[in-house]
Amino acid sequence: MQQKPAIKGQKVSWRKKTFETPECTYKGPCVKPPDQIHTPLEYFRKYITEEVLQLLMEQTNLYSVQKSDSYRNVNTTVKELEILIGLYLHVSLPNGRKASILGK
Repeated sequence: MQQKPAIKGQKVSWRKKTFETPECTYKGPCVKPPDQIHTPLEYFRKYITEEVLQLLMEQTNLYSVQKSDSYRNVNTTVKELEILIGLYLHVSLPNGRKASILGK
């Protein structure tokens, strides 16, 4: 299948030109490394707080009641949500990275 020109009736021609590498040296301030390296769980807790998990649990249980024919609650707990999110994070990482995060 032949591509159509960008503008009707216009012919496109490519010219060969040597590539010139652009200047891309970082000129910003030097960043100091952190004094303490945190564990993966500490980073998780920094962004996914107990309040966020509590709200997620409440909304999950509310949704289960609203969508159930018999108005049954799935009674999801915060611990179950932590496990589920941890599982999602675990399976989304490349194989080499999983061992270092799990401390193996």
